[in-house]
Amino acid sequence: MSADADAKLAWLTEVLGVVVSQPVPGGGAMRNKPPSLAAIGKALRDPAALVSRLFSAPDVAEVQKALNQEVERLEQLGFNTDRLKLDRDDQERAIAAAANLPDQAARERAIKRARERLAQLRDHGVALAKAAAKVMGKATGTSDSTQQNAIYRRALEDSYGLRIAVPEGMSNTHFDRLFDMMGTVPRNHSKVRTIRKLSYEDDPDYGGAYGGGHIIMGDFGDATGSEDYQIEGTTVPANSFDVTTLHEMGHALDDAKRIMRKHGGKTGCGGWRRETPASIADAMLAHFLRSVGVQAPLTAGMVHAAIATRLAGGQPDAPDGVAQPQWRAVQDYLADVVNKSLASTNPWFKSSAVDVDGRSYVESYDAEWWSYEYAARAPTRVNNYQWRSPAEWFAEVYAITWLAKRKPPSGVDAAIAAYLWQS
Repeated sequence: MSADADAKLAWLTEVLGVVVSQPVPGGGAMRNKPPSLAAIGKALRDPAALVSRLFSAPDVAEVQKALNQEVERLEQLGFNTDRLKLDRDDQERAIAAAANLPDQAARERAIKRARERLAQLRDHGVALAKAAAKVMGKATGTSDSTQQNAIYRRALEDSYGLRIAVPEGMSNTHFDRLFDMMGTVPRNHSKVRTIRKLSYEDDPDYGGAYGGGHIIMGDFGDATGSEDYQIEGTTVPANSFDVTTLHEMGHALDDAKRIMRKHGGKTGCGGWRRETPASIADAMLAHFLRSVGVQAPLTAGMVHAAIATRLAGGQPDAPDGVAQPQWRAVQDYLADVVNKSLASTNPWFKSSAVDVDGRSYVESYDAEWWSYEYAARAPTRVNNYQWRSPAEWFAEVYAITWLAKRKPPSGVDAAIAAYLWQS
């Protein structure tokens, strides 16, 4: 048997736990020999045993046991542990899936990542239990809703270092859901230096916002509202409060790591490019000349001026000497192309975009203009809002992958996928 075959057989023996013993000639002692193909096949047909062996590694089993103990303790205190168990199960599946990795180093890295996340989830549970002890003191029995609200707030403050401000009389804070979302992502995502403060707006139309280390959440009522995303053509429903929380956390991570500053120009990241009204007017004029054209007395300069005026928020009038039929072509272009890039028309809520020679242009915010690759829209899309700016593009992809525990669209660049949920 070749050295390569020996190595592969040794790997199978290690992973599958298949060992065949035989007597040593001339004595009663037993020694191990390479397993037969039949023995290997039998092991592969017993996935439960295989997973059990993977979990039997002392470090993984110890962390798993500790996490399960925390889950039981929290349930005894009356806490909902559904998300914590979902996160736990996700990591256990990751460990089981590692058995299928043919490369030993890759397999070990995958198991190590999952073990670290299990340890983080254990610590997440411990933080809540500690907060409960501080809030409830010597009280016994399960906590009521008022106590739990105080406990979750305390855990967010103690474990994640948040300074929290709530308008007087506002009760729809949903600290429990926010705490769950902080724990559902890796610790180095939720404890970045750019998440320092959490506050609320007593406004059901507010949604959420992020800026300068400050996450702001609106009034989501009973937090049962939902919205739909799309991943590879599949509709993925999302709880609005949860996905908004993760969206703002995505902004904070992007802010801390400068993710889109480094990678936003790549096709698999949207192909974003910063623009100015002047650069957009030039691009749109070139597009107009190719797609519509001009005929005297209408000139390219007149068209350029009309586009620039509209981008600035004005309504251009027909130049002297230009007949209405000729000017109509310009007006149609302003309506069909230029207007659809303006923030006043909320282009990021539209299901389609305008292709201007391979790029789409958008006024993201006041005095902030961007363009992105039109062709990047379909293979990286999760919803329409991500096409408002590079920051929104990342935050939306980030939020839905972690909430739904689904891989991002296949067109998303690996540099971005490294920050997203991975199976």
